[in-house]
Amino acid sequence: MKLPKLKISNYYVLIVTLLLVGATFYQLFLYGQVHWGPRKEASLIKFRLDVLYDDESTVKTIEKNQDLTEFFSDLKESNSKVRNSCHILMKILSMYHLTGFLCFLVSLISFFCKPTIISIICVPVGFLGLIMALGVM
Repeated sequence: MKLPKLKISNYYVLIVTLLLVGATFYQLFLYGQVHWGPRKEASLIKFRLDVLYDDESTVKTIEKNQDLTEFFSDLKESNSKVRNSCHILMKILSMYHLTGFLCFLVSLISFFCKPTIISIICVPVGFLGLIMALGVM
């Protein structure tokens, strides 16, 4: 049984597949930068602030000094904003799952286009995008 052929060139499918695998890799890279960069530091600051406020003598000292009170309240607010921003950014960047899956689906279209020899390049590249999206993190 012969597969029906689409009237688009396989070269276009290859270009779209390469662009999608590049987008998947870049989104995964940015996700890692946010996850291991500012989000990790914000979590560490929150942990240290919680430990600091567990000690009663430290809390009394902070409450007596107006500058320290303002500093730590501003630090808590800033840390909360950074954590929320990182969380939102990580939700947006987690779309690398979608682009990786889409990359694989587009590469499968190469079986229905001419020249068929390009599908030898296209399908493994699409599979690489799928593996990056599902196998990492």
